[in-house]
Amino acid sequence: MLGEENENKDSEMVESTVEVVETSTERKPLTDINYPDHKWYVVNAHSGMEYKAKLSLEERIKSLKKESLVSEVIVPEETVVELVRGQKKTTKRKFFPGYILVKMKLNEDSWHLIKNTPKITGFVGDKHNPAPVPE
Repeated sequence: MLGEENENKDSEMVESTVEVVETSTERKPLTDINYPDHKWYVVNAHSGMEYKAKLSLEERIKSLKKESLVSEVIVPEETVVELVRGQKKTTKRKFFPGYILVKMKLNEDSWHLIKNTPKITGFVGDKHNPAPVPE
């Protein structure tokens, strides 16, 4: 009986094809001012908690009034169209799971702001002096 149930589940699995429609990064800057000295940094977040980490970081920035240090926080994702059981299904999928991108001016205050935010483990690269992402 138990073996029959597993065989039925396997036979019900349907092949799906995946087509990437567009790559997007839901961009909503924290401030309207464009800071030329801000650069992009990759920040490590708890896996599966990228959106909560982003929200937590944005709330922390606003509560501490540090919008001049951090101008943008994004979770990189792509829109994917899957063909499942003959029907097209559009979903969003993170293409850097466990990471968020932060546009900021790196200094002692901004480093501590990011590092001490819940659900964020730190920067990618050097622990104390991370390198910005090349444009």
